[in-house]
Amino acid sequence: MSRSLLSQLSTSKAVRRAVAGTGCLLLSVSAFVGCQKSTTETENADPNAVAQTGDAPAFPQFSTEIRFLSAEQLAALGAKNDLPTEFVQPNAYSVQVVRPERFRDLENGSVALETFANASLQLPLPELLDGANLALASKTFSLETLKNAQTGETLQEGFPTPSEVVYLRFPEPVDQAALDAKIFKNADPNAVKTQKIGAVDVRVLENSLPVPLDQTGQTFGRVDQMLAGLAFPTPNSVVFFSGSPTALDAYFSAKTGDERGVAAQRVGRLPLEKLDAAFLYDFDFDVATTALVQPPVPLTPALLEAMQPNVSGFHFVVDANSADGAILTLVVDAKSAEGAETLRKAIGGALMEAVDGLGSALPQGEQAAAASEAVETFEKLRTILKSANLATEGTRVLGTLKNSPETLAFFVDACENMNSFRRQSEIYAKYGGAQDALTALGQAFNAYLMKNKKFPAPIRAADGTPLLSWRVALLPVLGAEGQKLYEEFKLDEPWNGENNIKLLEKMPSIFAAPFGDVPKTSTPFLVFTGQNAPFGRVEPLTLDDLNPEKPILSVVLAAEANAVEWTRPEEFVFNPAKPSDAFGEFICAVTLDGKLVQAECDDSEEVAKKLAARIYGTAPVEETAPAQEAQPTEETAPVAETAPAEEAQPTEEAAPAQEAQPTEETAPAQEAQPAEEAAPAEEAAPAEEAAPAEETAPLEEAAPAPAE
Repeated sequence: MSRSLLSQLSTSKAVRRAVAGTGCLLLSVSAFVGCQKSTTETENADPNAVAQTGDAPAFPQFSTEIRFLSAEQLAALGAKNDLPTEFVQPNAYSVQVVRPERFRDLENGSVALETFANASLQLPLPELLDGANLALASKTFSLETLKNAQTGETLQEGFPTPSEVVYLRFPEPVDQAALDAKIFKNADPNAVKTQKIGAVDVRVLENSLPVPLDQTGQTFGRVDQMLAGLAFPTPNSVVFFSGSPTALDAYFSAKTGDERGVAAQRVGRLPLEKLDAAFLYDFDFDVATTALVQPPVPLTPALLEAMQPNVSGFHFVVDANSADGAILTLVVDAKSAEGAETLRKAIGGALMEAVDGLGSALPQGEQAAAASEAVETFEKLRTILKSANLATEGTRVLGTLKNSPETLAFFVDACENMNSFRRQSEIYAKYGGAQDALTALGQAFNAYLMKNKKFPAPIRAADGTPLLSWRVALLPVLGAEGQKLYEEFKLDEPWNGENNIKLLEKMPSIFAAPFGDVPKTSTPFLVFTGQNAPFGRVEPLTLDDLNPEKPILSVVLAAEANAVEWTRPEEFVFNPAKPSDAFGEFICAVTLDGKLVQAECDDSEEVAKKLAARIYGTAPVEETAPAQEAQPTEETAPVAETAPAEEAQPTEEAAPAQEAQPTEETAPAQEAQPAEEAAPAEEAAPAEEAAPAEETAPLEEAAPAPAE
C-alpha cells in the first residue's frame, strides 16, 4: 500500500507498517525486473523477456491472465463452502481468512484478534475486526507503467504493482458516514473523490506510488494514478483497497468466486468446521510473479530446491477451538504424489534444522541463568516443533501441531509479545516530533539562562498579574524571526489585548503540537505551576537551581486537553493522584539541564512519586541519559530560526485527553526581558543539531527504543 496515499487516510500505525512492507516488496520487484533499463533498451530486447540489470537472467513477461484449477483438481478439494469468494482479488497470490466470532469465546481470543487486525490484515482501523464476523484479505499484482520520479520518463512497461484489498463483513449494517469520516479525517476534503467502479461507488484518494530503484533508497521511480480508499459493496460490509484503477476494475467486476482464479477457488473449498483463520498462498514457481512474493516462513536452500519443481500452493489453518484437534495445520499442494513425498522429506529436514538451530542458540552456563526467560521460550518452541507430525495424502503434504494447553499458551504469549512490541513502537514513533521540539526548547532555555542569568518566566504587570507566557519571553533566543516577533508584542498588555491577540496566528513551529487535534494557535508544551512547583514560585529560577541530584523538569508535553494559547500564561498543576491528567499515556519532558525524560504514564503510586520528585525537586532521583550536551556554558550554539506554526503539520494520533487542574500564576513580573537584553539569534543552540533520545524508559533513565 502506498505511504503517500494511505498516510492521508488514517493515522493508524498499522497502516504505515503495511506501507513500509510494500516499499520492501517494490524494491524486490524493481531489482527483479531491472527497471533501471531505459525504454530504448527494452524495445530492442527479446519481446518475450523483461530487461535485467547486470548478468541476471531474463524472465518471461508477467501476465495478468487468470489461471484456474482443473475440474479434477476442484473435485479433489471437496465441496464448496459459503465464503464470499467474489470478494477475493482475481489472480490473488495470497488470501487471508479470519473468522472473528470463532475467537470471541476463547480465553485471550482478543489477543489473537489484535494481532490479526494489526500485523496480519493491517487494517486502517484495527478495532473494526472486533465487530466483524468475517475478514477476507487478498493481494495481487497489476501491470502498470513505471516512470522516473523526477523526469516522468517511462522506465518500464508492465511493471508488477501491488494491489491489496481487505473485505470485512458485519452482522449488522455499517454506519457508512461515520466510517468514511474516520478513514478520511486527515485528508483534504477536495482530494477525496467518489467514483463508480462496476456497480459500486468507491471513495478514493489518488496519488503516485513511489518505487525505490536501488538498495540505497535514494533513487525513485513512480507509478501514477494509484488509488486508495473504501467502498461499501453491501449494507453489511466494507472494503479497504489500495491499487491501480486496473486492479480495482477487476476486483469490483461481476466475476464469481470461481471465476477469480486458483486462490479464490481453493479458499472457496476450505473446510470451515475447524477453521478459525487461514492463510493461503498460490506459490507455483511456473508463474513468474511467484518469484516476487516473499514466503511467509524462512526457506532453507534444500526446502526451496524441493519446492520449485513440485509445489503449486499451500495454506495454513488455525483452529484453537478444537481441544483434541490440531491448533495449526499446514497443507501443501504438490504437482504429483512423488513431489508430495519429496516435499514431506524436505519440510521434515527444515524442521529438524530449526530444532537443532534453536538448541545451539541456547545460552549456556551463567548466560543461561541471566537469560532464563529466553531459554524457557526457546525450549518451548523446540518442544512444539518436535511434536509436529508430517504425512502425505495423495498429492498433498499434511503437517499438524496438536492442540494442547501448553501449545495454545505459547501462541497466546507470542501474540501478546507482538502486540506489546507494536504498541510500544507506535508510541515512540508518535512522540518522535515531541522529542525534537523538547530538545530544542531545552537548548533555548539554556541560551536564555546564559544571557539573562535566569530562566524564562511569564511577563507580568507591575502588580504581578501575568500578561504573557514564558514562551513569549523566550522568543528572542529563537533566531531573527523570533526576535522580530517579540518586538511586535506590547509587553504591558495582556495576551488577549487588542494588539497581542492578533499575534496568536504567528505561533513559532517549535511550540506546535506534534500530533492530535490541538488548535493551531495553542500549544501542549507547558511548565508546571502552583505554589510548590519551581516554575510557580515568586523568585525566578537561576543557575543555582541546576542541582544534578534533583534534575527538575522544565518543559513537558502535556495531554492535549491541557493545551493553551501559546501567548497565554498557563495554569498547570500536577495531580499526584492521577499523573495521566497531566501527561496522558506517555511522559515526554526535558529537564532544566537539557536531558529528555521519557516513560509510559499510568496512575500508579510509583510513577506519581517519581514524577513528584522531578517536578518539585523534593527527592534525589537517578539522572537520565542526556539527549544532547546542552550544559549551561557561554559557548552555546545558536538556535535555528523557527517558522510560524502554520508551516507545521501536526496530524498524528492524539494522546488521551485529560483535564488539567488550574491554579494561580505566581512568577514575578521582572522575569520579562526586553528585546535588547535577550540573547541574539546566533547565541542559541540549533534544534536540528540535537540528538534526542528515542527511547522508552523508567523516569530515572533512558533505554533503547524498540526497532520498527
